[in-house]
Amino acid sequence: MLSDCTLGFVTNPNTAGMQATARTCDELKKGIIMVEITAKPLKSHLKRRGDEIAEVLYQTYQTPLQDGVMLNIAGNGVYETVNSGVDQQCMDKQVYEVLKRIAELLGQRGYPVLQIRSGGQSGADTAGLRAGVRLGIPTVGHYPYGYKVRTVEGVDKEHTYEEILHQILSGIPAK
Repeated sequence: MLSDCTLGFVTNPNTAGMQATARTCDELKKGIIMVEITAKPLKSHLKRRGDEIAEVLYQTYQTPLQDGVMLNIAGNGVYETVNSGVDQQCMDKQVYEVLKRIAELLGQRGYPVLQIRSGGQSGADTAGLRAGVRLGIPTVGHYPYGYKVRTVEGVDKEHTYEEILHQILSGIPAK
């Protein structure tokens, strides 16, 4: 099943990957909301952005026939964000804070985030999977054949399922 809306966490919304994602969302008649990621985020800004997105999601997708929302997490890879001072850890923190606020607000309205989906690349995709697991939201990562992930150097590297699982879970702080 497809997600209801894509959240694009970006330092640059004009990359080829984000343009392709936006075109796909348009073709499928699915919404896309861009979330700017910066090297030195203000927690109050992330909270406010989470509030705004939760309201848009609720107003747009809440219907009597739907008991929650499924989100696709997309955005820039770390190989694109690192030049803006945003490494994987910085991306993880910001995606988590925004998704946490969205999940809190929608949950209070009885309209939970049912699933988080991602393409499984470095940067925003990985951050979305980590945030979903950390928040207890079911997650699905759609990786290319061979579990290929582009590194910070821009090289596509194959992984095993176990390596990918370790990458996702090792980035989640212990409770």
